Amino acid sequence: MAIKLKSSIRTARINQIESTINTEEGAAPYLCFYTGAPPTNITDANSGTLVGSFQLPTDWLTAGSSGAVSKNGTWSGAMATGGDIGHFRIQKADRSVTYMQGTAGTSGTDMIIDNDVMTAGQVLTVTACDMTDSNA
Repeated sequence: MAIKLKSSIRTARINQIESTINTEEGAAPYLCFYTGAPPTNITDANSGTLVGSFQLPTDWLTAGSSGAVSKNGTWSGAMATGGDIGHFRIQKADRSVTYMQGTAGTSGTDMIIDNDVMTAGQVLTVTACDMTDSNA
């Protein structure tokens, strides 16, 4: 049997993502894009090649509703190098701490981006990033 939570509890939990990360970071974190698959664990070292990164807006997630949040505002920035993007990590500015990670691509991934094959200086835009709290 699985534990089930009321929607208001799931919404309260998912609303803590942005506020907790921004508090720990002291500002909005950085969204970093890497080649290849994400590391197995959030605490593992970065894997793949860093293609590029940019700082997220101060208010980067929508207010939670029914246990879910989405990206808020525009998430875009120029990539430093070229490469085939496979995953993202939301990290501290110096990339010493990872708060969140997942797959990235143009479809069927945790984060949807406009182009997953980048060249140096090319602007990448995140078109969708939705998260839903578990235990519904």
